[in-house]
Amino acid sequence: MKSQRPGANVGTYKDPPVRPLAPIERVVEDGVVILTAAVRMAVKNRIIVAALRDQLDFDIRALSELVRTEFLRLARENEETADRLGFAREETPPNRAGRDNENKALRREEHLRRPLVHRRLASALRDASRDETAIEALVRRARDDASNEINREVSLQLLARQFAAEPDYAEQKIERLRRLIDVDLPALLSQSKSTPDKRRRLGIGRR
Repeated sequence: MKSQRPGANVGTYKDPPVRPLAPIERVVEDGVVILTAAVRMAVKNRIIVAALRDQLDFDIRALSELVRTEFLRLARENEETADRLGFAREETPPNRAGRDNENKALRREEHLRRPLVHRRLASALRDASRDETAIEALVRRARDDASNEINREVSLQLLARQFAAEPDYAEQKIERLRRLIDVDLPALLSQSKSTPDKRRRLGIGRR
C-alpha cells in the first residue's frame, strides 16, 4: 500500500495590495502618447505605399492634413465613447468574489471617471490637431521611419540575392560555422588570457 504524501503548505491566499488609480492627467497624457504613435505609424505606412506602389513624392502638406484628420477622428471616437459611458456611469460595475470593499470602491471610482478621461483625451487630441509645428515634426519622423524601413528591406533583399547567387553557399555556411567554433573562438579566448600589456595593445578589457 502506497503511503500518501502530505500536501504542500502553500499558505493562505491574500488579495494583492490595492494600488491607487493614476491621476487623470497622467492617464490622458499616456493616451495621447499611444495614439500619437499610432498616427505616426499610419503616416509611415502611407509614405511607403506612396513611394513604392504609387511612385509619389514626399508631400508634407498632404501628410500633415492626414495627421490632422486622424487626430480629429480619434477625438470624435473618444467623445462618442464618453457619451456612451455617460449614460451608464451610475451603474455599479460587477462585483468579483474574493475582493474586499476597498477594491470594490476603487473599481467604482475608475468606472465613474472613465467618461471624463475620454473627454479630456478628446480635447487633447483636438489640441494636437491644431499644433502645426508638432504635426510637421511628426510627419518628418514618420518619413525617417519609412526611409529606414525601406533601406533595411532593400539591404536584406540584396543580401539574399547575393547569397542565392553562390551555388555552394549552403556548404560554405557549414564550413564557416565549423571554423568559427574550432578556430576563431579558441583564438579569441587565447587573446583574452594574454598578458595585461598585450591585452591593452589588442584593446581587450577596455571599458
